[in-house]
Amino acid sequence: MQVSLNRSRSRSSARREILAVAALFLLPTFAGLLVFHWWPLAVAIQNSTLRFSPLNPDAAVFIGMDNYVGLFSNERFQRAIVNTLIYIFGKLILQIPLGLGLALLLNRSLPGTKIVRGGVFAALVASEAIVALLWNILYTPGNGLINVFLEQVGIPSQPFLTSAMQALPSVLVMIVWKDIGFTTLILLAGLQTIPHEYHEAAEIDGAGPFSRLVHITLPLLKRMLLLATFMATISGSRIFIPIALMTDGGPENATVNAVYFMYEQAFKFQRMGEASATAMLIILLLVAITLVQARLLRTDHEY
Repeated sequence: MQVSLNRSRSRSSARREILAVAALFLLPTFAGLLVFHWWPLAVAIQNSTLRFSPLNPDAAVFIGMDNYVGLFSNERFQRAIVNTLIYIFGKLILQIPLGLGLALLLNRSLPGTKIVRGGVFAALVASEAIVALLWNILYTPGNGLINVFLEQVGIPSQPFLTSAMQALPSVLVMIVWKDIGFTTLILLAGLQTIPHEYHEAAEIDGAGPFSRLVHITLPLLKRMLLLATFMATISGSRIFIPIALMTDGGPENATVNAVYFMYEQAFKFQRMGEASATAMLIILLLVAITLVQARLLRTDHEY
């Protein structure tokens, strides 16, 4: 009886030591989360219920949900939310299929794949500000490189960034071109983990390339597709530098999104309460979209 009691105490002591060591290793991570994530989030929630200027924070006044009510009656904010959804779903519609196509291409040993891989990943690592400035030059009405090419094939010069109809699609094309390398990288990593035996067995059974893609590749790639979708959604919701450098939210609010609207409220108009409320609504929007995506792309396939 005494021996059994001693063994039980020894096991309890060992568990406590293991938990203490684990807590010690996790402490820096939780400290970073507390300082750089949870505390700022708590402050933003508090600020969203106040009216104050960052130049005079001591004069803050508690107004409850008035900032949120004011945002939903603000036409520019309404347009910003609509544009944010267009950016997100535009990126998903263009970037995921194109990234998958490039990943399938780069996963094969074809002539020129190394050159294509270098070009795709070069855009990924380039500075977003430099890329925005370069595309701003390409989009220049009249003598921009894209308009010069269009005129060579008989298409009239296009206004692009100066047109309320063309500005948002023009910015979206640039962003997809810049970010498609990251989607390709994620999906290429997923493709390289799929065992070749599955494709070989299906080919022996007479399955063609399209059938193997639909019934083998895509089901086994769902987890990486979900990750790529999450990352593209987050990236589409936080577009700022291209809008700031290329259009300033215009023309006629055509390109303003929620993040740029939040920046304007905070640093142009000194309305930190409205800016914080905008940040909270962006977070809620992202949570809702990602939950739907997780539901639609869930999988039980293992390999």
